[in-house]
Amino acid sequence: MVDSENDTTVIDKVNALIEQKYFGLARERINRSLNKNPNSFPLRVKLAEVYHQMRDFHQAGMVLDTLLKEAPDNDQLFSLLPQVLLNRGHTEQAIERSKELRERIGLDNPHATGQLAEIYEKTSSTEELRKLIDEIKTTDELSRMIKLLGEGRLALRRKEYDQAIDYFQQLKKLLETTKSTDETLRVNRLIDCLFQMAKAYDRMGEFDSAWATASRAHELQRENGPIFNASQYTSMLEAVSKRMDPETVRSLAHCDTPLDQTPLYIVGNPRSGTSLLEQILSMHPEVANGGELSIGLRLQEDLLTLTDSYHGWPDAVLDMRTDDANELGRRYMACLRELTLNKKVVSNKALNLQIQLGFLSLITPNSKAIMLYRYPLDNCVSCFTTNLLSSGHLYCSDLKDMGKVWMARRKIMEYWQESLEIPILELHYENIVQNQELETRRIIDFLGLDWNESCLNFHQSNLVARTISYDQVNRKMYSTSNGRWKNYEKHLQPFADLVGDYL
Repeated sequence: MVDSENDTTVIDKVNALIEQKYFGLARERINRSLNKNPNSFPLRVKLAEVYHQMRDFHQAGMVLDTLLKEAPDNDQLFSLLPQVLLNRGHTEQAIERSKELRERIGLDNPHATGQLAEIYEKTSSTEELRKLIDEIKTTDELSRMIKLLGEGRLALRRKEYDQAIDYFQQLKKLLETTKSTDETLRVNRLIDCLFQMAKAYDRMGEFDSAWATASRAHELQRENGPIFNASQYTSMLEAVSKRMDPETVRSLAHCDTPLDQTPLYIVGNPRSGTSLLEQILSMHPEVANGGELSIGLRLQEDLLTLTDSYHGWPDAVLDMRTDDANELGRRYMACLRELTLNKKVVSNKALNLQIQLGFLSLITPNSKAIMLYRYPLDNCVSCFTTNLLSSGHLYCSDLKDMGKVWMARRKIMEYWQESLEIPILELHYENIVQNQELETRRIIDFLGLDWNESCLNFHQSNLVARTISYDQVNRKMYSTSNGRWKNYEKHLQPFADLVGDYL
């Protein structure tokens, strides 16, 4: 039996990995310890937190459901539950649990109040957010921060951008002068505040101020956070494509047992329209919205165990037998069945699909994929001026790194289109927003489903988008983001030099 001190040691190591944004390694480290001590309560709580960080809200919810049956009065679990419920699309439950958390730990508790404010903001519950902000007693610095952030977000919604910037400036000053026992948290809050300011400047048309403010956020990340290794990342993509050439793919073991649902892999960069596409598809009665599922990473690790391969990833696919592929396919489908019932198609838009699509096509040969592209300069501007750092996209802090990553991903996406045996549809974000019905009909036809008019009314979905893009995809289709790069053209040269073939 592993004692509590060893659990503490493991959690310390996991926290260090999380701080470096190595969420997959953090999950792998916890699972190794849970294999030895499967009943460890602290490790399972940390596993739920890691799944939440990985944006695999389904798995986070499953772990939390089990833990809450064992410890229904645990405040730590209740603190995580509302966000997980929200990101699983259970809006009303998320609000109720967040209110319950405030009652449990105190109506003036800054953490509980801040969480409820964020849920109200994400669900466009403007009146409720206004009432909550008015109730906040600014008796300490954290409460003042939450109130200023809430006021700033409300001002953004009212399109009172000068007022929003004033609130964010006050919040910025408070964060810069506050002494904190958790310096990482203080810096992360400051970074998020700067991105909120950049959004306000952008909407005012003050594009130089928006870029300068976002640049300062990225500087803080480089000064205080982990450094992204672009060469290591691009080398990994090259190794995957080299190992899985068309001839090798055909010769590798494939799952040959019937699978009862169709996995749909939505492959694209952050801010390329993957959330929009998934929201459109989720309106169809035969399609389930899976979000960013981490099941691919889990099966990648399982591959090494099942094959007992001496090779690492991706060469371990050479040792995969048909029985292994069948078992991995079964595990993927089991994940989908846990997620939804009676849906023909289940989407997965995990942002590591560029790396894993070849492997996943072997274990789910009935799957389909959509390659979603966006004009590179618009994609760059959107990534640079949005806080993607909190979800691990550290390459966004350097335009050259972003260019290298963008090119490597584009090349392997095109390579998969040429090399894989599963059906693949190519889509472009610009075409979707300009010709919504035509492109949506193409997608539904590709999936082999009957047309449903609801797909044109995606903004009426009662689901909250599970990504940073929630603010965009819960509104009607708009095309104002096309050509946005022209407002920032003078700043984009380092990125443009690397992606010139696609301009």
